[in-house]
Amino acid sequence: MALSGVLFALVVGSLLGTPVTLASVVPLAGEPLPLYTAVPATPLLMPGLMLRRVENRIKGRDEEYPSFIRALGTTESVKQSTTSKVLESLRKKDFGPLTPNLDDLYKRLNMRVEAVDAWRYFMADTRSHLIQTFSEMYLIGREMGGSPRVLGELISENKNEILQLRGQRQQATTTLIGLLYGITAAPTFAFFIGLEVVSILSNMDVEFETSGGFDAGQLIQTEAYNIPLIESLLVGVIVFSALLSALMIRTVDNGHKINTYMHFVFLLWLSAIVATITRNVVGVFLSV
Repeated sequence: MALSGVLFALVVGSLLGTPVTLASVVPLAGEPLPLYTAVPATPLLMPGLMLRRVENRIKGRDEEYPSFIRALGTTESVKQSTTSKVLESLRKKDFGPLTPNLDDLYKRLNMRVEAVDAWRYFMADTRSHLIQTFSEMYLIGREMGGSPRVLGELISENKNEILQLRGQRQQATTTLIGLLYGITAAPTFAFFIGLEVVSILSNMDVEFETSGGFDAGQLIQTEAYNIPLIESLLVGVIVFSALLSALMIRTVDNGHKINTYMHFVFLLWLSAIVATITRNVVGVFLSV
């Protein structure tokens, strides 16, 4: 956030013509305004990507948990032994991202840490509310004399149902992301085509002959076009659209709020690149 604030101040300095400008840090001198808008938001990408990595690890633990709890319940029922003895054999198996947490759980139980406290540390380390909820169900069921095999299978089935619902939600989110990125790029392309046309018309000295008392020059008054103002308004629309789209993605994905930063930066850069390419290409074609 601090770095974004510094870059934003440099951008403002560049636009106002102060001695300290963004060009002294990032070589953007002479580039279109959309690129100046995207640069200050770029540092927000770092916390967004880091949090996305953490969320993916938590999802990986959630996906491995049904296999673990089923194996724990079945083995405990067959061997008729304590959870510590069962984990001694299970910790040798590969449960993906959940393996280090299971190894820590075994160590705590083997060190004679209170079983409830050891499981609570395990739940906290996984950082998953689902794992915490289902682990508490298993512990309460065992304390009430429930069969480990039945508990393991029941919890595993319910956890798999939730994971299937999460997968469907992820598919819907992916579809929405593609749609919003397309919706962001297409209007930007149309906006800046129009802006380039207006820019070229404003630089043309157009004279119309009066015919039958009608002055056609009244329809096109190129001197009235304020290109910097129009471009600033379009950039403002792009930033607002990117922010709303990022918030929509976060709401549908139901992830952490910081995930909004990542999509906001991507959408801003997509719009900036589309706008820059559009103005350059259209300018070349219309100037021929």
